[in-house]
Amino acid sequence: MITTVFDAAFPPSRIPPGCKAVAGYVGRLNFTPHVWTLPEWQRFSSIPQLPYWVPDLAVAPNLEAAAAVHAVLELGWAPHIADERAVIFDFETASGPADRGWWQECAAAVSAAGFCGVMYGSLSTVLENAAVDVVVAAWDNSAQLLPGQTIHGHQYKAGVAFDGTQIDYSVMDEWLLARAGVGPRH
Repeated sequence: MITTVFDAAFPPSRIPPGCKAVAGYVGRLNFTPHVWTLPEWQRFSSIPQLPYWVPDLAVAPNLEAAAAVHAVLELGWAPHIADERAVIFDFETASGPADRGWWQECAAAVSAAGFCGVMYGSLSTVLENAAVDVVVAAWDNSAQLLPGQTIHGHQYKAGVAFDGTQIDYSVMDEWLLARAGVGPRH
């Protein structure tokens, strides 16, 4: 089963029709147009939430992982015990090229902190970096998951006007939604 998810740089005031989960930015400051505040996250406390982090690839991967984990902890997120809570790393807008070693070390450090690192980006980016768990950006207007055992999400439409802002639509599978939380403090 797949679920429709929305995300936005600047969150709308309400949940778009048909969306059952939300993704938003927790950082990196100055690498994303807007880091969501706690009140903005709380606006969507009734649906599963997934944090996005835009990495600085010039920073050591273990330090970048620590910064991302710190950001979600500051918002009150706690790691899941059985299924690690996901932190999605946005490689679509990341600075500079990454390599497999950088991502593997970053994902391992995120996991050691009790979370699950998921890579978001174009299909070529996520495959090039051999990411284990991924959300693919492929704006083909098809609300279907792309084939592949580790593809847990597909951003299929971007830049849709809604409620005075621009939102993107994705579909995500049960595996990824199990690693979301309802409300930033759960």
